[in-house]
Amino acid sequence: MSNEVKETHDVLQDMRAPDENKTDMRVGAAPEPCGCCPSPEPRPAALSATPGLAPWQERMIKEYVELKDRYCKLHRIITQMEAGTCNFNPVCPLDLLQRQAVAMGEYLHVLELRAELEKVPLPF
Repeated sequence: MSNEVKETHDVLQDMRAPDENKTDMRVGAAPEPCGCCPSPEPRPAALSATPGLAPWQERMIKEYVELKDRYCKLHRIITQMEAGTCNFNPVCPLDLLQRQAVAMGEYLHVLELRAELEKVPLPF
């Protein structure tokens, strides 16, 4: 595997599901802020333990947190590519990554809208 392909692979590997040892992805745990997204507001202690939430609500919150984390990482890569400061040369063209970010952003919006309508307490 060439260095260029290996570097792209390593970055994309980081965008997959988080390693349990690296990031706490329990409901209520927010991903590390990346700078592209607003910093998450601290959740009240009552929500951190998630008492009284239905299993579907817990799954929705987990899905939202994971998607938000991946979106922020992708956004960071796109910004670095546009600025010419990316420390690797992705195999995917920039416009494909931008299209992926748009789709992910729309999905985040759908989850946020559902959460608002269904009174699901999202961490951000």
